[in-house]
Amino acid sequence: MKSSKIVTTAMVKTELLPLTSLRFISAFWVFLFHVNSRWPLDLPGPIDNIISQGPLGMSIFFILSGFVLGYTYFNKEPIRDYRAFLIKRFARIYPVYILISILTLPFLVIPQVGADAIGTIAYLLTYLLVVILNVFLLQAWLPSLFNYWIDGGTWSLSVECFFYVLFPYILFVLKPLSLDRLKKLLLIFYILSLIPGLVFISPLVPKVLFATVYALPIYRLSEFIIGVIIAIIFITNSDRPAAKSVPDRYKLVLVTIGLLTYLSIYAKAVPQIYVIHNFVAIPAIAAIVYYCASISKGYLYRILANRTFVVLGKISYSFYLVQSIPLLFIETNYRMLVQYVPFIADRYLLAFAIFSITLLGSAITYYAIENPLRKFIVKLI
Repeated sequence: MKSSKIVTTAMVKTELLPLTSLRFISAFWVFLFHVNSRWPLDLPGPIDNIISQGPLGMSIFFILSGFVLGYTYFNKEPIRDYRAFLIKRFARIYPVYILISILTLPFLVIPQVGADAIGTIAYLLTYLLVVILNVFLLQAWLPSLFNYWIDGGTWSLSVECFFYVLFPYILFVLKPLSLDRLKKLLLIFYILSLIPGLVFISPLVPKVLFATVYALPIYRLSEFIIGVIIAIIFITNSDRPAAKSVPDRYKLVLVTIGLLTYLSIYAKAVPQIYVIHNFVAIPAIAAIVYYCASISKGYLYRILANRTFVVLGKISYSFYLVQSIPLLFIETNYRMLVQYVPFIADRYLLAFAIFSITLLGSAITYYAIENPLRKFIVKLI
């Protein structure tokens, strides 16, 4: 299949700093959702509506992941060195994941049915099964496990692993396509991203599980592929003369304001299943990722490329996982903790305390574990 596009230069010259910062913004949105869903902050309606859609931060992660991988590997051949590609992905996510899994293992609670020998054996085998599925990052394929242990926070890693396994083949198929064909595929995968939400609100009986349409990897694949496609379009357009139009930084502001305005009004106007907003959220998030990658000057760029913001982006993966420790601990022991630390009865102070603990813990985890072990594993294997 011949392509009508010509890419002449190696595009990956420098890190796209605004995208690194966007990772933390997404993680922080998810964090606010997790805190607010446990200890409502009684925020003004529009703000509460936006925070209530924090799970859309996962769509940002998936589209961003596809974009960054597509951008990084466009001039490489990951399909030829498949093993090396997977090792790098493994080294990136697994060490911190295992650490947080071990630290949160005491919070794995599985109801025991019966006190007889058979019931005890069934309980232990179920416990073991859940642990094994999580160790091998298969939990997202079993939606009924969504609320056990930290599946509510780590299902996305199971989804990402599915993406990683497929990515070299996805890039191999998409890379030769013309710009026109990529745009048509973009529309097709956008339509596919709408199906899970539509199935959930349909009158089908029995009702499909929330976790199925929200967390099943195959249902989120379209978002990842959209990210890969817009990365290829971004690279292709970067080799073309710039057309006179509205600067990308203004487009970024307009799209972001548009998405937040929509969510502030309509977030709870439909059944509380986050992917139902995909008809607005997916194109908006794809545009935000694209324009974040495109900007290279101006006040907004200086904010998103600020050293502090970029560092927060680098530790965002650890931040996303580490938050589960204070959240689970405080949620489990809240009444006792209020007696000894009365100020956390104020939910704003509680949220700030959890944020501070998470931020400190994630910084330590990144610099002491995530980054060193990633380099060590890649070098060793």
